[in-house]
Amino acid sequence: MERNQHGPPIKIMNLKNLNVVFAGCVKNCSKFLPKSLDNIKYYSSFFGQSYSIIIENGSSDTTKEILKENQGKNDIYLFCDEFNKLPNRGHRLESARNLIIKTIKQNENIANCDLFILMDLDDIGVYRINDNDILNAINFLFSEKNIAGVFANQLGAYFDMWTLREEKYCDVDIWAEVFKFLMENKNFSDQINRKHLEDAKKIILDKYTLSFNRNHPPIQVKSAFGGFGIYKMKSVLENSEKYKGSQILNLISKDNKNATMKYQKCEHVNFNEGLVSKGNKLYVLPYLINGIFLSYELKAETALKLMIN
Repeated sequence: MERNQHGPPIKIMNLKNLNVVFAGCVKNCSKFLPKSLDNIKYYSSFFGQSYSIIIENGSSDTTKEILKENQGKNDIYLFCDEFNKLPNRGHRLESARNLIIKTIKQNENIANCDLFILMDLDDIGVYRINDNDILNAINFLFSEKNIAGVFANQLGAYFDMWTLREEKYCDVDIWAEVFKFLMENKNFSDQINRKHLEDAKKIILDKYTLSFNRNHPPIQVKSAFGGFGIYKMKSVLENSEKYKGSQILNLISKDNKNATMKYQKCEHVNFNEGLVSKGNKLYVLPYLINGIFLSYELKAETALKLMIN
């Protein structure tokens, strides 16, 4: 027996005994997609049988052509232009990720895989994760029966704060906190503008910007992603919760009036919290590095897009 970094004693696994499906969503990523696909092929070589499912959504660049040129016999690439009719990005990502799960359940060979690896295929997907870090992550994943998923970290600033839910560091939706702060500091009739958002996000950023050294112990979370997540397939298939990309916020303005706002939420949170509600554990593994970010940014333009009319 050997001891995983900061984890319980485990038996080192032979990844060739495990089958895996890689999955992701993509739109207008022609600049990054070739390298991301190369990384999937490279990671696939670690395992026994490997599959991939990629959902494309109405790209206007050469993303579709790149996918078609690289599609292999174990690859399912679905081109879903109809998702463009959905009102916002949150709904589109919700639909795309739920389609991935539906596709897995409809394909017996893929459903019988041991692992489900979800990746971002844009700029963060081009970073190649260290081989041993992936091995350690999977060993950690199987070190306890009720560990359902493990997620990547980034050098510098942890970049996926919107998905993160963890009691000590961030147990809130950071964009919801921005909107709450805005309402508490303006009258009901005041319009939200870019300056209001910039002021609010600076205060929220000061409170929730995080950085985890790669030697930090594993961090148990209610939700995370970070552009790379490794799940046990059994846990994924048993999860009764779906990806969900919107929610209702009940807010109170400075002049004590109630306001209700429909808002795009991070689609991963509902899915991950569904796993945790069944007694499963999720972890961010600080040594599983998949990128370098000098700072975490909340863009006012992003916030304006998150509001659903």
